[in-house]
Amino acid sequence: MEIQHFPYAHLRVAACNPRVQIDPAELRQLALHVARDGLLTPLRVTPGGDILAGQRRWRAIGLVIAWREHLVDGEDGAQPDEHALFDMRAQALIGAVPCVVDDAGAAQAPVRALAENLHHEPMSSYDTAMAYAALAGPVNEPRRTMTELARETGRSKSTVSRMLTAWRQAGPELHAAWQAGLAFERVLALAALPLEAQRDALAGGHKSHGRPGIEATKAVLRELRETHGDSHPYSDGAIAALRFVAGELPMDQFISTIKAEVDVSP
Repeated sequence: MEIQHFPYAHLRVAACNPRVQIDPAELRQLALHVARDGLLTPLRVTPGGDILAGQRRWRAIGLVIAWREHLVDGEDGAQPDEHALFDMRAQALIGAVPCVVDDAGAAQAPVRALAENLHHEPMSSYDTAMAYAALAGPVNEPRRTMTELARETGRSKSTVSRMLTAWRQAGPELHAAWQAGLAFERVLALAALPLEAQRDALAGGHKSHGRPGIEATKAVLRELRETHGDSHPYSDGAIAALRFVAGELPMDQFISTIKAEVDVSP
C-alpha cells in the first residue's frame, strides 16, 4: 500500500462521504491521540484530495493544527512538557497528511466511501441507512440491488434490507427522532406503522395501537386516585399493569403482583 502525502488545506470531505454525525468529545480524544502518537491510519482519498474514508481523522488533524485553542483545557489536555511535541506534530500535518489514493471512478466512489467508513470507524444507524438509500436510488428506478449493495459494502443482504426498509418507510418525525439517537430496532418497528401512527407513537399517544401511551396511562392513574383513593374498584393486577406502563413499577414487582393475584384466584 503506497502512502502519499497531501497538504491539509488540499483535502476536503467528498460529497459522497456518508458520515454526518461526529461526537465532539470523541473527536477531541482522537485529536489528542493524533497529537501524541501521530496519525496511525492514513486517510483514503481520491486523486483530487476528496476524502472517502477518514473524515474523523481529518477533522481531528484540524484540531491538532489549532491545538492551543482546542486541546489545552481539561485534565487530559496538552501538558506543558507536550507543547513542543504538539507544535511539531501540527507543523508536520499542515504540510503532509498521510493518505492512500483510491482511483475508483465517480460511480464507484460512493460505494467505496460507505464500505470504508463501515469497516474502519463506527457509523450511526441513521448515517448508514441514509448512505444505503442514496446508493440504492429510488424504488421505481433503482441504481443498485440489495444484493449488490451487500456484496460491495461487506454487509449481509438482511442488514441492507432492514436499513432500506426503515429509511423508506419512516416519516419526517421518525427520521428526526432517529437522527437524534432513537435506537434502530425501535425505528424499524415504528417504520412498519402508518405515518399518523408513527407520529402518535413518538408523541406517546394512544391512537396507533388502541393502547394508551405513558402520559395517557398516568392520567388514568391520577383520575383513579382522585376519585377512589385506595379503595379503587380494580384488582391489584390491573393497577399494577397501569403503574408498570406508566413507569412507576419495576417489571419484577409487576410480575410478582400478577402471580400473587393468580395464585389466590378461585
